[in-house]
Amino acid sequence: MKNLSKNINLAFASLCLILCCSLSSYAQDSTSTSLTKQELKAQKKAEKKANKEKKKAAKLAEEQADHDKAVTALVTKSFTLQANQAYDRRGQTINVDASLNFVRVEGDRAVVQLAFPQLVGFNGVGGVTVDGNITNYEIKKNEKTGTTSVTFHVQGPTMMANVTIDLEKDGNWANSSVEGDFSAAELNFRGVLVPNFDSDSYEGTTRY
Repeated sequence: MKNLSKNINLAFASLCLILCCSLSSYAQDSTSTSLTKQELKAQKKAEKKANKEKKKAAKLAEEQADHDKAVTALVTKSFTLQANQAYDRRGQTINVDASLNFVRVEGDRAVVQLAFPQLVGFNGVGGVTVDGNITNYEIKKNEKTGTTSVTFHVQGPTMMANVTIDLEKDGNWANSSVEGDFSAAELNFRGVLVPNFDSDSYEGTTRY
């Protein structure tokens, strides 16, 4: 009987020891797991930040490449400003088709086209296409704003106008202004400026 009681006590003590060890191990594992979660959270946060910075750097590099190509196109006089928007002196803006609305320069020839596909125009694409020879072509960079500006005069059978193009300091977005010599009429475009070999604009028929 004594041996039985002794064995029961021994077994109980062993069970308590096992339970205590298990609880201690569980507590340590919980702490370890908690720390691991925190570390994983910090790691994910760092990875997310790194990816964001990587994408930002890639975007800036792309914008710089586009800008450099645009400046080179201005210098070599071979570019097209493909307009997404047209606006007047009062700032009233309409969205336009970039493949049909543009200011193009190739060497000493300039073309300006305004077109709306839903209309019947003189050029076969719903608008007008005018061209002429370029004189007084000048490029200037504003060191304060970073804007590169081009000005020139165009003279042709149906066009006599002063043209100004302002290329923004980042990327290849630009604004253009075409102002007639003998009228208050002014056509303003906003869009991307690309080398002619990258342009997908379509030139309509010039009638004169």
